[in-house]
Amino acid sequence: MDKTYFKSKYVLIFILFLFVFIGGLNYKHWLVTNKLTPKRISLIYSMSKNDIDNTKLEKLLSKEFRQQGIEAIFDKFYLDCSKLNEKEEIEHARKYLELLESKSTDLILMMGDQATYSFLSTRHRLLSSIPVVACNVRFPNEELAGEYDLKKVYILRDSPDLKHNIDFIKTLYPHNKMEIIYNIDLTYLGHQSFDKLSKVVDRKDVRLLGYQKAFVQECDYKHLTEMIEYFNLKPGLVNDHVKKSGLTITLCPFRYIRGASLLVMLEQAKREQESHQAFLLDKLDMMAIPIVTALNVPSFSCIREGFGEDAKIVGGYMATEGISAKAAADLAMRLLKKEKIGMPKIRDLEKEYVLDWIYFSEYAGDIGNVPNDVRIINYPFYDRYRKELYILGGLFVISFILVTISLLRTHRRSLIERKNLQILEEVHKRLSLSVDGGKISLWNIQESILEFDDNYTQLVGLEQRRFTKEDMIQYTHPDDVQLLSSFYETLHQSPGMQIQRIRFCFGKEGADYEWYELRCSSLKDARGEIMLAGTMQNIQKLVEHEHQLILAK
Repeated sequence: MDKTYFKSKYVLIFILFLFVFIGGLNYKHWLVTNKLTPKRISLIYSMSKNDIDNTKLEKLLSKEFRQQGIEAIFDKFYLDCSKLNEKEEIEHARKYLELLESKSTDLILMMGDQATYSFLSTRHRLLSSIPVVACNVRFPNEELAGEYDLKKVYILRDSPDLKHNIDFIKTLYPHNKMEIIYNIDLTYLGHQSFDKLSKVVDRKDVRLLGYQKAFVQECDYKHLTEMIEYFNLKPGLVNDHVKKSGLTITLCPFRYIRGASLLVMLEQAKREQESHQAFLLDKLDMMAIPIVTALNVPSFSCIREGFGEDAKIVGGYMATEGISAKAAADLAMRLLKKEKIGMPKIRDLEKEYVLDWIYFSEYAGDIGNVPNDVRIINYPFYDRYRKELYILGGLFVISFILVTISLLRTHRRSLIERKNLQILEEVHKRLSLSVDGGKISLWNIQESILEFDDNYTQLVGLEQRRFTKEDMIQYTHPDDVQLLSSFYETLHQSPGMQIQRIRFCFGKEGADYEWYELRCSSLKDARGEIMLAGTMQNIQKLVEHEHQLILAK
């Protein structure tokens, strides 16, 4: 009763603490979600709304702000830089800032190089009065950013890491010959991008695709000639006809050649080189992605835009949306709280290796080539744990076989025991007919346990019917203990009928010992093993009669 009470008490206390814990979590969630401070944030994109899907990024930004007690109200603006020149972009940005002045805005958050450069180039007074965070800027204009040293303007740089991405591609596709297609153009980002490429690859491994092959318009030829002279790509023209082993960087002017001609040239280059091709994106170029997708080669990227979307980007070493959203929200919160941040004004974003399993498997990727530090998205459960599932399946089959064998052995043992029981029952019936009404009890020995039948209780007056050898010695006359031990030994050594007279006292302490006769005969069970069975009979009167006869003689 007391133990049950204490157990119930502890169970009730545990349930009470559980309810308190859950209630505390719910209260904390309610407190956070219902006491959010609303902040209006102007979210400015470089591209148009249709060029890239930023829904996931916006959700991550909202989540990061909410975790810090801010309800972000986004006022979104798309610069659409692909359709405007530099002057038009700056003027477009200036008009938006003038419109923004009439609104209550707490912070400006810009995404990308074009938006950052265009808005900072306006030198608008609004940029000096409210905090500004520019995120995912590949090549920030440091001279322009320096004009805002005394203002709350900070840039989160996402400089493309070409070396890590090239090494990543070579790791995933360890072929003897690898050709990496690289977009080149005469834009500001194109200049900066090629300068970085020149620092990480050997010029001997660089070739230019498209020159003097297939041009339709004179302006295309003019741009290509200008590009060759600007970047000093004449050695790359010679390399175009040289078959190489190892790594080849193929510069492809996507902007200056028509799509159909470009596809033909890329296919021809693939046949000539007899190499495995991959495309490396280091800046968002909506003209290059559709062509590479049609070419059906794996695409890798140094930037987050397009990854995990319909651009079919396999992966890369990049500052992902999660990293970008967290870094931007953390910096924005510090500015909104008016914390002293100080220098540097340009800060580098962290990066990680990521892989999209859908497109990686589509381009015959081998999971064995993927390093352990790579985060894989869209990874199905079966593919992720295929090896473990195979092992688990093998263990299940082995376990099933072992359990089946065990059950069969148990069933066989049960049948044997049932047959043994039937044999014993048959012997018991025969003996019972012969001893019915007499002072005789039947017994058998199995696994060193001596067991009597129901007549035993009537014969000696004890309820206990199962005995070990030591138990029987307790009831044996001291002078007959040796006889009992010898009888046990004889049973297991000599087959046939064995008879022994021994004095037992099964009554209370002080009662007299009486003579009993133990008879034993061996039987074979269903497995052919020896079973011992016999009778025990009270012969006290017989012994007394014999004693009287001896005295009479």
